[in-house]
Amino acid sequence: MRAPNGYVYVLRAVRSELLKVGCSVAPELRVSDMGVRNQVGERPLFLGKVRGNYGLERTLHLALGPWRVKGEWFEDRAEVWATLREMMPKADWVAPLDRGTVCPTCGQHTLASGWKNPQDTAVA
Repeated sequence: MRAPNGYVYVLRAVRSELLKVGCSVAPELRVSDMGVRNQVGERPLFLGKVRGNYGLERTLHLALGPWRVKGEWFEDRAEVWATLREMMPKADWVAPLDRGTVCPTCGQHTLASGWKNPQDTAVA
């Protein structure tokens, strides 16, 4: 994985609203490989990747430390997204990281600070 053909990727667990930052040579396949065999018990959405290795992954994990929930999983917060955008400027994102962007995978979630369920922000 230390070779230049690896990627650092970002996944989003919709129900638990957590982000995973990991490293793989085939991150899109990593999502289907994970299934529900992960620390949050749900299949995550693939959000994006950038060429990188364990060094970048570790640097991101350290920078995101204050928002770590467990292992490689982090809170979905504006501060986390700001850090990801700053430290992964050449990332290939599945969709633009703009407020209100609809999730390209399920079409039911929008991006606020991260992917959010529209029901969570609905006004009564």
